[in-house]
Amino acid sequence: MDDVQRLRRRIQVALGQEPADLVLKGGQIVNVFTQRIEPANVAIVDGWIAAVGPYDWKARETIDISGRFVLPGFIDPHMHLESTLLTPAELARLIVPLGTTAIISDSHEIGNVLGIPGIDMLLSASDDTWKGSRLGRGDGRSRRAGG
Repeated sequence: MDDVQRLRRRIQVALGQEPADLVLKGGQIVNVFTQRIEPANVAIVDGWIAAVGPYDWKARETIDISGRFVLPGFIDPHMHLESTLLTPAELARLIVPLGTTAIISDSHEIGNVLGIPGIDMLLSASDDTWKGSRLGRGDGRSRRAGG
């Protein structure tokens, strides 16, 4: 399935023309734009949020999240992962429950010390980190340049 077909599928799910893979039902959405908490459901397809709102989308799977909050995750735009002295999996275990859902790692330190093999080692240590998430990575592509 190419990018256009994936986008078309998300739109069809949002319009209620095709079932979502997953619907989170009954959540309280923290709207960071309006600064309000709003009741809504979340429709997810192919690991992407297709729609948010007070609609009852059909889905292959529905999870009742009544009383729980749904909010955007924090993206840490600059960190040195190797300076934490933690593996990527352990760092994720500690920061994800606090709302950080992505990091942009400036991993020059391991590159300075070990060169490309060090960067490859860090990437290999990161390979399984995303698998613990409910939705996965979404794009299915490798993080390695050219791969």
